This record gives sequence, structure tokens and C-alpha cells, in this order.
Amino acid sequence: MSAKLEKGFYYACEDLKPTRAFVVYSGEERYPIAEGIEAISLQELASILAGEQKVRLSDRLLTIGKDCAAHLKEPFRAIDHGNMLYGVDGLPQ
Repeated sequence: MSAKLEKGFYYACEDLKPTRAFVVYSGEERYPIAEGIEAISLQELASILAGEQKVRLSDRLLTIGKDCAAHLKEPFRAIDHGNMLYGVDGLPQ
């Protein structure tokens, strides 16, 4: 069985702009489908992700935040989540 890409996959890649993308399929071979897109087995993808866990979670989250910030369009504003979630009396809104 070969991996097949649908329109939604391409739309997601266009929106998210990942550095690499994988299509998980039931086969065992890893092969390129298109530039930056590989077909991969679930087992191999799990091994790759387990290896990446050596990177501190805080560093990964910071990188994700910076990547997301680059896609924000003005006007945008910062908000203190405490002010958003709690009223002046300190109780949840």
C-alpha cells in the first residue's frame, strides 16, 4: 500500500509551513513523496520523535512560539492571561 496525499494535507502544510512533513502509512519502507514530504511507518516515526525528546520541552515550546509569532499579522495585542481568566476579585470569570 502506498501513501496518498489529499488536498487537506497540502492546505495544512501551506498554513503551518513545517520544516518537514510525514505521511504515516501501513508499509515499512521510508520514501520521499514530494519535496520535504516523506512516507514513513508509525514505528519509525515514533522512534524519530522519541529521539527528539532529548531536546528540552521548554526549548521546543519557545521555538514553536517564535515560529507562530512570525505568522501573526498586525494589529495584535498582548494580554495577561490572569486578567483574561480572573476578575478583579480574583475569582474566575
